[in-house]
Amino acid sequence: MRLPLILSLVSVVLVGACGDDSNDDDGTPTTSVEYAGVFGSAANAGRLAFGTEFANVRGAALRAPIDLTGTMDFINGTTVSLSGTLDGSALILTGGGYEFTGTAVGDVINGTFTGPDGETGSFSATLIPDGIAIVTMCGSFSGDDSGVFSLSLDPDRNGGVIVVPDDGGPGVTGVARPKSGTTDQVEVLPDALPSFVIATGTVSSGFNSIAGTWDDGQGSSGSFTGSVDACIPS
Repeated sequence: MRLPLILSLVSVVLVGACGDDSNDDDGTPTTSVEYAGVFGSAANAGRLAFGTEFANVRGAALRAPIDLTGTMDFINGTTVSLSGTLDGSALILTGGGYEFTGTAVGDVINGTFTGPDGETGSFSATLIPDGIAIVTMCGSFSGDDSGVFSLSLDPDRNGGVIVVPDDGGPGVTGVARPKSGTTDQVEVLPDALPSFVIATGTVSSGFNSIAGTWDDGQGSSGSFTGSVDACIPS
């Protein structure tokens, strides 16, 4: 039986910085790049964080691949260390029997992972702007189909989405963006159809909940709700 563990994710991710310039002991400028997000499968869920620190960002930006280190933090308290590379837009991370592969599009990296005992799942990670918090909202959708989702947003309403339907499976990923002409609405576009808006939601004034509707364009539709509180383990 599939357990909706994705509903038990940690609510707010505060990780490092992007473009956070500092200096090594020898005075060489360094720049750190950090991503934060979530992962979920039919068996497990939790936080994902990874990044790198390198000297001379301009030179590093021209060098491929970039080495990364990170962690998977499961909701049961287990932590798995990860390492890998970001080669252009291609991400690979491995550790503890898990392997993540994803593609960077803008500030979001979405993809899938495999784990021990044949586990398969999806993940979404968002580039952390300098000194900014990434807010994660968890919830459920209903209608012609049903399931759970996790949505990570930066203050500009950009981020990543994981959707796990009730019929099981690894889930699917997408990206979130602000709806043009609005100050509180978010559009969700699936990675499989990157130009198609499959859902639109309104974020509360406190930036701690969301509600809206979805329509897959093939005759199935419904509604969804989510909140920061729904991500906090009970």
